[in-house]
Amino acid sequence: MEPKLLVNMMHLFADNERYMSMLVQKTMECLKQEKIDIRTFQLYQLSEFVNFVAIYDPKEVKVFFNYVVNAFESGFFTISATNFRPMSQIFVMFVKNGFLSPDQHNKFYFSFLLGLK
Repeated sequence: MEPKLLVNMMHLFADNERYMSMLVQKTMECLKQEKIDIRTFQLYQLSEFVNFVAIYDPKEVKVFFNYVVNAFESGFFTISATNFRPMSQIFVMFVKNGFLSPDQHNKFYFSFLLGLK
């Protein structure tokens, strides 16, 4: 499934918790079976999807935290003016879910703080 279509479907079903939960679960299954490649997601699409995962399948957020941290460490993602908002949304969601704190230092954390400056 195309990431843009997936995010659009999530917005379409945002008012229906049952369908959203099913959509998130099915998407997670497809990601695990490698039917959907997470690397094809634009940063804003990833941000929106991960925020939906945090609501409807919070136990899976750890996978995305590891992915985002590794993507920053490898240089796949960087903080820039065009992607600052999605990164901020992901950062806040990770803080709210206990994955980031001032005691946890990684390249994503420092990149975000430098981007704030």
